[in-house]
Amino acid sequence: MHQHESAAEALRAGGGATPAEELLGAIVALVSSWSSTEVQSRIAHRIGLDIGESDVRTLHTIGRFGGGARPAQLADELQVTRPTMSKSLARLAAAGFITRTQAAHDGRATDVALTLAGARAYEALVDAGVEMVRRALDAAPTSDVASIIAFTRALRASG
Repeated sequence: MHQHESAAEALRAGGGATPAEELLGAIVALVSSWSSTEVQSRIAHRIGLDIGESDVRTLHTIGRFGGGARPAQLADELQVTRPTMSKSLARLAAAGFITRTQAAHDGRATDVALTLAGARAYEALVDAGVEMVRRALDAAPTSDVASIIAFTRALRASG
């Protein structure tokens, strides 16, 4: 990195002068890749899940939230509009992966929950992700794995 070049410019160019800059670039690229429609679609196809990539993200998020959530909460988490989320939830309901019920304490609100098929699909998505990580860890020395885990936990806590 030249003295007049900022860290942001170096990252845009695909590199960085410091390990922190290099790592930031790698993490951003990883998150971008794993959340891309191409990767989401490939994972869904690999596990036999016949839903669109945006619906994969919705299903996975409901699972991460413990199997149930409010549509507005999901829209906020996935940074989509409420109408977009409503369409995704309609497709998941039609596929048998979620149910919608009126919220017990607020008759105007709706809760969504994974069905048994939805929970199985979520588990298959998680298993596919674990396998992707396992294959990547095969490239790392066993002694580094604990350090990688500690680092990612510390990074998440720093945000």
